[in-house]
Amino acid sequence: MKQGVLILAGMLLMASAVPASAQDTYATRALYNPGPYTHLNVRCVLCNFESGLRNGNDGVVESILSHVLWLRLVRPDVNLDRLQDEITGLITDGRTPSIRYRASLAAMVLESPALFAGMTDKSYSTANELFASVSATAEQTLLGYNQ
Repeated sequence: MKQGVLILAGMLLMASAVPASAQDTYATRALYNPGPYTHLNVRCVLCNFESGLRNGNDGVVESILSHVLWLRLVRPDVNLDRLQDEITGLITDGRTPSIRYRASLAAMVLESPALFAGMTDKSYSTANELFASVSATAEQTLLGYNQ
């Protein structure tokens, strides 16, 4: 099998894992294990991410949004224009409010990665933590809060 297919399969498998502490709640989220994306077949991964953003499973779409966001932060050299169009569409046409909100946060990072550059110094145990950090960073930066 091709390496890219295996990477996507692994990501989807990770997205289906639920932390033991969250198994008894209705608001379960996938474990988030971002990688450095240093050895990457960019063309293949972008195709897989684009396909994932069109997936009928809301959890897969949310997971792909977090991975696209992380990819932009750790690899600003990668051209993500194809994904930008998909994500912009999800801002208004996403099936759930969560997808629409996450897509708007991801679009901010794609458009202005320099505003979020310090985020790669932190570790995030879940995608929710990553998106919360993006939201807090956007609020502090764009509204001018100095704490």
